[in-house]
Amino acid sequence: MANDSAAPQLNAMRPEVAAKLIFESFKKPARVAVRPADMPVLARARRLPLEVDGKPVAVYQWGDGERTAVCVHGWSARATDFTAFVEPLVDAGFRVLAFDNPGHGDSGGDTATLLDIRAILLALQERVGPADTVIGHSLGALYAFYALNHGVAASRLVTLSGVCDFSYLITRYTAAMQLNDDIVELLRRHLEEMFGRPTIWEEFSSHNNLSGLSAGVSLIHDADDDFVELSQSEKLAAALGERAGLHVTRGLGHRRILAEAAVISHVLNEIGGQRPPASPARAGIVEKGR
Repeated sequence: MANDSAAPQLNAMRPEVAAKLIFESFKKPARVAVRPADMPVLARARRLPLEVDGKPVAVYQWGDGERTAVCVHGWSARATDFTAFVEPLVDAGFRVLAFDNPGHGDSGGDTATLLDIRAILLALQERVGPADTVIGHSLGALYAFYALNHGVAASRLVTLSGVCDFSYLITRYTAAMQLNDDIVELLRRHLEEMFGRPTIWEEFSSHNNLSGLSAGVSLIHDADDDFVELSQSEKLAAALGERAGLHVTRGLGHRRILAEAAVISHVLNEIGGQRPPASPARAGIVEKGR
């Protein structure tokens, strides 16, 4: 992926050429390795063979509980991002499913879209039945809102550091690179062509995917997240109104929120797990509304 040191060179190119180069880089995630600390939990997983739209999808299962929790990771990430959730969820009576998105981890393909994630969630739903809970992190939250508004069933949706606006990452990406407006506009057009329509910015944003959503929603976001700003979850909370609560942590940033014991206890409490919840004060969680 290009960085801001390349901005002068890119801005000096013909906008059509620069936008194409950036688009090819932008749409291809990094395949991150499994962290050594996550390997013992990964080794205990059962692999479920799955192929969706001709691409193999790496699906992992832990436990055999009557209720199913499905975890959806974000961009340049992998299923093992949810390692810290696995044992607490299994102990709380859940069967836990997580998968590497296309173009990530051990799954096939070169890239992932929210349409791909919806197709995977529908395939899992057909195989194991509706999920009780879907947990989405970062861009995985946006994927989950779209899927649950388009045929995927779940009783609860929990988002961690969630993206609301479909345009958010590209806006942050291009701003950080200090690209000129002509290149940014052409990059947006490449994405519109990829999906075959110019309406994707509104159509795919989470706050516009609530009409068919029946799940109860819990939003969790860190005030110090410098990758996905808290304002993204605040926008969702405003759109959901009394249908959701926004819970704000401090000092965890974008990734540590996935491993914080108090956050996991809070999630279990929200979804009716069996572990006693940590006190909101001890957890560093401030409830901002339901």
